[in-house]
Amino acid sequence: MEGRMQNFEELLADFRSKIEGAKYVAIDTELTGADIAGQTETFEDEVGERLSRLCDIAERHVLTQLGLTVARDHGTGIQFITYSVLCFPGTDRDSFECRPTALRFMRQHGLDLNAWVDGGVQYVCRETAEGSWYNVGDDPPEQCGLLRLWHALIKSERPLVFHTPLDLLFLLSAFECRTLPRNPQDLTTLVKNIGGIGIPCIFDTALLHLVVPALQAKPQKLLELTRTAQAVWQQALQNEAAADVNFTLEERTQQRYGQQLEVGLGPGNNDSSCCSTGAHEAGFDSLLTAMLFMYLWAISGTDKVNLFRDRLFLFQSAECLPLKNLPSGDPGRGAFDFLDGTVLVATMSAESRDVSMRTIAGGGHERCFYRKMDESRLLVFVHGKNDQEIVEHTRELAVQMPGVFWEGLDAWRNSVMQRRAAAWQANGNAARQQTPLQDLLQQQVQKHQQQQHQQQQQQQQRRPQPQML
Repeated sequence: MEGRMQNFEELLADFRSKIEGAKYVAIDTELTGADIAGQTETFEDEVGERLSRLCDIAERHVLTQLGLTVARDHGTGIQFITYSVLCFPGTDRDSFECRPTALRFMRQHGLDLNAWVDGGVQYVCRETAEGSWYNVGDDPPEQCGLLRLWHALIKSERPLVFHTPLDLLFLLSAFECRTLPRNPQDLTTLVKNIGGIGIPCIFDTALLHLVVPALQAKPQKLLELTRTAQAVWQQALQNEAAADVNFTLEERTQQRYGQQLEVGLGPGNNDSSCCSTGAHEAGFDSLLTAMLFMYLWAISGTDKVNLFRDRLFLFQSAECLPLKNLPSGDPGRGAFDFLDGTVLVATMSAESRDVSMRTIAGGGHERCFYRKMDESRLLVFVHGKNDQEIVEHTRELAVQMPGVFWEGLDAWRNSVMQRRAAAWQANGNAARQQTPLQDLLQQQVQKHQQQQHQQQQQQQQRRPQPQML
């Protein structure tokens, strides 16, 4: 169902009726910008640094479109009901940034910018409206616009599913507080206490797909990943290694997206950017996210899926953003913590990187997979059911990749933090007093060293990384 200012009351009533008893809700957004010029993401970033950048993006830009897909039990399967709402900032916001590339991208994928301005449902932030426009604890009144839909979603206490964390941060900045907390623990507190209710649990399919070995080899765009997950599920079902699931689309969802879904997920379509598929329209992408979660759940089962609850994907990172307060050294902070194997950093010449990537890919996803770090480094995850198998697989890789220097992820992180601290020291002079930032960098080095020690003492059952080769 498509929503604009003219039919928002009808959409809201329909959403409220459908959300009751839903299994989960998948969400996607379209935005006036998804990055900030001059800022880049690297594997050297700390989680706090990355969160701060994502919050900057969410605070400077605004929503243009909100897509929600409600997944409900329906007979012996699941029914998907999709809503796509044009959104426009309300009276509590007098300016925002708009990236030209983002506007061009949205136009290329069918967004009517005139309709966005003229018919977008306005929204205000809870911190602005609550206490002045309505009493704390009450339902937001009509003048709050799209905040009422968000409030209904939070009141339903359903699990929420995203594909990357930026959508969640945009929603928090739009509907809860303009200035977002930069500390992961403070962000967790916000998420778990929204409206005095909080979001019970969140899943991020950009991270969750790691639960399926056949999907680990490389991160993929949403449409490609959903198509691949569907094929893996079909094969696993034939081998009696996955749950049998079937789904239907609610009538209006079928009319709006049925043909696009058939084109996008049909055999022989490998174009994830094809406009005819509906990709990058918020409603369609929320439907894909809902389906992807269904397939991952059917392949892996509830226990494995729950390992990834309240953990958000971070691009160009070996860590994730946990929306739970974890003691230092506990599993769950690393993106690969719940996989059988170990994480290594492979350093090589830029000229040999492509050959190295082909060698790793040729070994098969059941043995290893990689992520590009920079022009001379790869992050390599080596599978193994026990220490001996991990070391064996790593030695085989090393033999096939001569001239590559291998080190454990923790050792590489410590060297990065020491190099950063030393660089700050070198930029000053002996007489200059140490700055708070230098103190912070040294604290981060000490923190990594403490975490490494705690992992050895508190998590003895976890497999140690193989010795450097």
